[in-house]
Amino acid sequence: MKVAINTLTLKSAHKYRGIGYYTINLLEALKQETSVEISEFTRLSEVKDVNIIHYPWFDLFFHTLPIRRKFPTVVTIHDVIPLVFPQYYPKGLKGKISFMLQKMALSSCRYIITDSDTSKYDIVYRETIKNQER
Repeated sequence: MKVAINTLTLKSAHKYRGIGYYTINLLEALKQETSVEISEFTRLSEVKDVNIIHYPWFDLFFHTLPIRRKFPTVVTIHDVIPLVFPQYYPKGLKGKISFMLQKMALSSCRYIITDSDTSKYDIVYRETIKNQER
């Protein structure tokens, strides 16, 4: 299986944060699998001939996922804290539009991974996605 992993977070200060460590460990673990061929990308135009794409992070209010894509997609959502505590994360008009677009992009993902049952609950309860077993 050919898997392309978005490594954009490793090109910024995120590489020193939880998302960076998650991405690094994900890459290392998948490289141990002999049945998996890994490629890394930072722009979707770099992706060619893969079975699946994985975005190891998701941002509610910034363009993380493309709405239309030609490969099955997996995304990891670590949390939706801005939806849990909206008083500390004002969206504004741009944020509301971006959130709507991100929700549309999520709806066509093959799988959504999350770190915990609490995050899963928050994602479903806050209506980020429809509650489906995936």
